[in-house]
Amino acid sequence: MMQTALGRARLEVGDGQLQGQSWYDRFSEQARHAHRTLGRRLLELLMNYLTDPTSRGELLQEINKLGAEYARLSLANDLSLADSVRAFLFFRDLIIDSVIQMAEVLSLHTPHDWADRLRQANLLTDELLLALIEEYERGTALSA
Repeated sequence: MMQTALGRARLEVGDGQLQGQSWYDRFSEQARHAHRTLGRRLLELLMNYLTDPTSRGELLQEINKLGAEYARLSLANDLSLADSVRAFLFFRDLIIDSVIQMAEVLSLHTPHDWADRLRQANLLTDELLLALIEEYERGTALSA
């Protein structure tokens, strides 16, 4: 799943689909590298979350930390909250596509299986988004 999502992200970047996106254009090469590193970590956490129900509480804590890291990176690159959310939504679509492509590995055979796994992926990414927003609000409050 990680390789699929990473490969697709590289294709989208290589095809120039991100060029002209206000949030993407503001990133330095160093910031892009940091985002790639965070993205890999997110995919690892998602894979573990979907395949190991016993560690979900722990993984949600990691997701919250990751969301805060995304926010700090966005703030450091002077991204607006709206642009940070736009970037998140763009890459969340790649993650959901990867879950769909992993149907066999995740044993998604019935509509109930599909719905359950997609809900789990959405729950995890929603937690990340909320952590990003909360940290962003803390960061902007401190600088005000």
